Amino acid sequence: MSRLFSSVALSTIIFLISAAPVPLRSDGLYNDYPSWFSAADTGGVVLGLGHLLLQCEYQDVSAAAVRIGGMLNERSSVRLSMLYPVIRRPGNYSHGFSDLLVSSSIRILGDSLNISGLFLRSDFRIPIGSNALRPFSFRSSSGGIYPDAGGGLEVRKEADFFRVKGTITHTIVGQKEEEGDLINTNYSLLALFLEFDLAGSISLQSSVFARKSSGSGYRETYIFSVSKRFSEKLAMIISGGLDSGDDGERIFDSLLSIYFSYSFPAGNKADEQDEPPPSRRPPPN
Repeated sequence: MSRLFSSVALSTIIFLISAAPVPLRSDGLYNDYPSWFSAADTGGVVLGLGHLLLQCEYQDVSAAAVRIGGMLNERSSVRLSMLYPVIRRPGNYSHGFSDLLVSSSIRILGDSLNISGLFLRSDFRIPIGSNALRPFSFRSSSGGIYPDAGGGLEVRKEADFFRVKGTITHTIVGQKEEEGDLINTNYSLLALFLEFDLAGSISLQSSVFARKSSGSGYRETYIFSVSKRFSEKLAMIISGGLDSGDDGERIFDSLLSIYFSYSFPAGNKADEQDEPPPSRRPPPN
């Protein structure tokens, strides 16, 4: 099984490196799609640390990444994500902290483990990064610093050997820009996720994100992942991605990331006894 895991990871890397380049102009900012769908975890706080590589035609990006999330109560969860990108361009480079991404979900209907059901989802982008780090952070030329606010619905369904998730959201952009090399306007997003369990503690994941801006911009992003759980607390996930769309809409050419996540136990023994067994706990994103 370890040979299968290594083969899939190597194939993903080779496939991404062979992708076609993307122009500098883009429609919208970078979203952390590899962590868009989070696995429910009733055991406490989940900390993720990783590294991200993006290939573009006029710039290459290497970024350290951190994610932290957990359950606020039995029905709701929250997750924070931030990058520290180093952006290399011909003759110069920029680095610093990106904008802060915050997502939350509240169960409307479903099981007590939050694995299957209907959820109210919200997503926020807090503009704290420098404008030099576009598209990871951005400042509108019209002045003012306002967050992005999005909301919608998320559906989760688990079967014997696979899991399906889907979201539909609409985001109101605070830092609007309708001209220049980066267009940033309100947009709607439809996302679908599918995960298959393999033998042992390995799973395969794939997701697609269809983004339509309030102008004419449209693009699709594809993420493919391999997840390996080493124990109930420690897991690793390798993700690769491709951005599609017209030449003036794509953000990046290819994406490759690796994350390690660690689940901290709940604060008391009563909570730990209520945790689902490992076979019922999906690997974290």
